[in-house]
Amino acid sequence: MQLKGKFSQIKWSDLFKFSLILISIFIIALLCPRQRVFDFQFAQDQYWQYDDLIAQQDIPLLKFEEELQEERQAIKERFLPYFLFDKSVKDSLITIFKSEFELRLTELGDGAPFKDLLRNPKAYESYSIELLDRIYNTGIIEDSIREDHTVFNLVKDITSSQRLAKEFYDIEQYKELIRDTLKYSGLEDSEFLLPLIPMFIKANVRYSDDLTQQYLQAELSEVLEANGVIKQGTPIVNSGDYIGPSSYRKLYSFKQYQEDISSDSMSYWMVFSGYFLLLLLLMTIFWLYLLNTMPEILKELRHLLFMLLLIVGYSYLTFAVESIDGLSAYLIPFAIVPMVVRIFYSDRLALFVHLIIVIVASLISKEGYQFTIIQLMVGISAILSKPNARNWNAFFKSILWIFISYIFAFFGTSLLQGMVFDAVYFQFLIWLALNALLCLLAFPLIPLLERIFGFTSDFTLVELSDLNHPLLKDMAEHASGTLQHSLQVSNLAEAAAERIKANGLLVKVGALFHDIGKLEEPLMFIENQKSENPHDKLSSIESAKVIISHVTNGVELALKHKLPSPLIEFIRTHHGTTRTEYFYKTALQQSKDGEVEESDFIYPGPLPYTKEQSILMLADSLEAASKSLKSPTAADIDTLVDKIVDSKIAGGQLNESPLSFQELDLCKTVFKLRLKSINHVRLKYPE
Repeated sequence: MQLKGKFSQIKWSDLFKFSLILISIFIIALLCPRQRVFDFQFAQDQYWQYDDLIAQQDIPLLKFEEELQEERQAIKERFLPYFLFDKSVKDSLITIFKSEFELRLTELGDGAPFKDLLRNPKAYESYSIELLDRIYNTGIIEDSIREDHTVFNLVKDITSSQRLAKEFYDIEQYKELIRDTLKYSGLEDSEFLLPLIPMFIKANVRYSDDLTQQYLQAELSEVLEANGVIKQGTPIVNSGDYIGPSSYRKLYSFKQYQEDISSDSMSYWMVFSGYFLLLLLLMTIFWLYLLNTMPEILKELRHLLFMLLLIVGYSYLTFAVESIDGLSAYLIPFAIVPMVVRIFYSDRLALFVHLIIVIVASLISKEGYQFTIIQLMVGISAILSKPNARNWNAFFKSILWIFISYIFAFFGTSLLQGMVFDAVYFQFLIWLALNALLCLLAFPLIPLLERIFGFTSDFTLVELSDLNHPLLKDMAEHASGTLQHSLQVSNLAEAAAERIKANGLLVKVGALFHDIGKLEEPLMFIENQKSENPHDKLSSIESAKVIISHVTNGVELALKHKLPSPLIEFIRTHHGTTRTEYFYKTALQQSKDGEVEESDFIYPGPLPYTKEQSILMLADSLEAASKSLKSPTAADIDTLVDKIVDSKIAGGQLNESPLSFQELDLCKTVFKLRLKSINHVRLKYPE
C-alpha cells in the first residue's frame, strides 16, 4: 500500500508539471499572430533575396495606409455637417402658445387696460400664430452652432441642400425682430404679445450628429483601397531585384492579400493549431534537454515554474510591446535571460533557455529573421561575457559587450539586406542603446528572484561569507578551533573548485558553515579542547553518537537560521556515509567477542552528489588529517593526499559525485600545493 501511494504521488506530481507546460503552450499560442505567417522579409531600398515571386491570381494593387489616411483626411476637411429642420418644434410650441394665450387672457380682469384685446382676442391670437409660423418656416438656428459652421447641409422633408449659416437668425435675433414687428402690427394692445411670443422661440435647425456621421462614413467608404491590379501570372518581383517604390507597393499588396485570405475563423484555428504544435515540439525538446542534463530542475516545481514564467513572461512582453504603435521588440532586453539563468544555474542552461525564448518571441514578433539572428548572437555574447553579480565592474563590462554585440549584429544583418542610412535606422540604434541599458535591470532582479523562488545567488553567498554572521561569531567565541578548521577548509575547497571551473564561492561559504553543528557541544571535538578530553568519560558508542550528531545538529541550526538549502546540503553530505574510525576501532578492541554494530559508527549521509560537495568532503578530511602530521615533508603531504582520496573512492563515497578522474587529479594537485603551504613545508638546509 505504501509503494502504491508513493507511486500515485509521483504520478500526480508529474501530471501537474505536464499541465503547467501545456497551459504555458496554450497561452503563448494565443499571443501568436492570428494570420498565416508571411514567408518573406522585405524593405524598401533593399534587394529581394528570394526566388522569383509570381502572382498566382489577380491581386489588388493597394494604396499604402498613409495614402488612404490622406484621402480620408481630405474628405473630412471638406465634408459639410448635416443639420435637421425639425418641424415638430413648431407644432408643439404653437399648441402650447394657444394654451398660454387663453390662460393669460382669462387672468385679465374687467378693469384690464387691454380693451382692444378683450374685444377682439381672435385677431391677436391669429396674428401671433401666423408670426410664429413664418419664423419657424424660415428656421431658427442656435447661435453657438452658427459660429462653428458657415456652410452646412440642411435636411428638410426628404431633401438636402447646402445652406449658409448667415441665412438663419438665431433666437436672440428673432426676439429683436418680434419686438420690431409688433411695433408696426397695427394692433392697439401689442404690448400684451411682446413678452409672450418670444417665450416660444426655440431653435428648429439643429445639428444632427447621427446624420453627419452616417453621410461621412458613406463618403469614407467610397475611398478606393486599390488603384490597380497585379495580373495573374505576372512577376511581382524577381530574384536579386532592387526593391524600389513600385516593387515595394506590389510586395505590400501581396502580403496584405495573403493575410486577408487567412482571416476567416477556420484559417485562424488552423494557424493556432500550427503554432500550438510548434510550441509543443519546442517544449518537448526543452523537457528532454532538462531530463538528460539537469533532472534536478524537473524534480523541484519551483525550478520548472521559474523557467516557464521566463518563457511565458517574455512572450507576453513581446506581444505587448509590438501592440503599441511606434515600439519594436528590439527594445526588449532579451539578454537579461541568459545573464540571470547563468548566475542561478549554468552557462549551458542559460544558452538553451535563451534559445527557446528567442524562438518563441520570433513566432510572435513581426521583425523577421534579422531579429532572431541578432538576439541569438547577443545572448551568446552575454553568456561569454560572464556577468558577475559580485563585481559591478564585470557587470558593466558585460553590458558594454552586449551593446557592442547588438551594434555589430545589427549592422552586419542590415548590410546583407542593402542597408540605407535613414531616420528609421537611427531609431533602431536608439532602441538598441536603450535595450543595453535595460539589461542593468538584471542586477536588482537577481535578489528579487532569489527571494521569490528560493534560489541562492552570489549576492547571498557574499553576505553569508561575512564573519560577522551570528553563527560564525558564535563559533569564534565558543568553538574557535572549529572556526579555524572551517576557514582552512574553505580556502582549500575554493582553490580546488576554481581550478576545475566549479562554483568556488559556493563551496567556500559551504565550508564555513559545514561544522556549525559542533556548536552544540564544542568541547567534544579535539580542535576545541585545551586540556582534558570529555570522551575519556564516555564509551566508544556514546562518543561516536556525539561526533555523528554534529551533522544533524548542524542541519537543525541551519534551518533555524534560514540558511539556503545548498549550504544545508553541504552540512548533510560532508561526511557522506563514512565511519568514525577511531571510535569504531576502539570499540572493537574493547569488545569481548570482537564484534560491534557498525551502523552505530556510520554517518547518516547522504553521499555528496555535486562537484562542490565532493570537493568539500575531500578538503575537510585532508585538512583534519594533515594536523596529525608532525613536521611533514612534501612527500608526506603527497602521500597523505593520495591516501585520503583513494580511501574515499574505495569506500564508495564518490559514487554519486559528478567529478571526473581528470578533475579529481586537478583537485589533488591543488590540495597538495595548498597543504604544503599551510604546513610550511620547506627544503631542509644542511647543518
